Amino acid sequence: MGWSGRRPRALVGAGEATVKAKASGRGGRCSHLAAAVAKRMLKARSSRRWLFAAVATDGVDGGAGAGAWTDWEVVPCERELGEALESCDTGTLWEKAGTLAPRNPSGNNLRDVWVLVGE
Repeated sequence: MGWSGRRPRALVGAGEATVKAKASGRGGRCSHLAAAVAKRMLKARSSRRWLFAAVATDGVDGGAGAGAWTDWEVVPCERELGEALESCDTGTLWEKAGTLAPRNPSGNNLRDVWVLVGE
């Protein structure tokens, strides 16, 4: 299913989110940020379409992948998001959803980049 007749808008950011790991699950800053944004979007109960992606420019995001993406159709339930955030196991969450960006070390660490697109 694609976008409706509205023009999508994008918010782009760069930098590294600060995440204090409280547990030793798989994942990193980017996959954690994707889960936090997805949880927030679900809480907003918006009927609009959205997509969020966060990726590490060096191709490595902690213990799993290079980041993650999610959208209004491919988003775990609020309970699963909360559990993954609490256990710092967002890499496993996105791997299960099929939206974990593949790990591919580039050797070039600039910044993480994230994009939120919505109607």
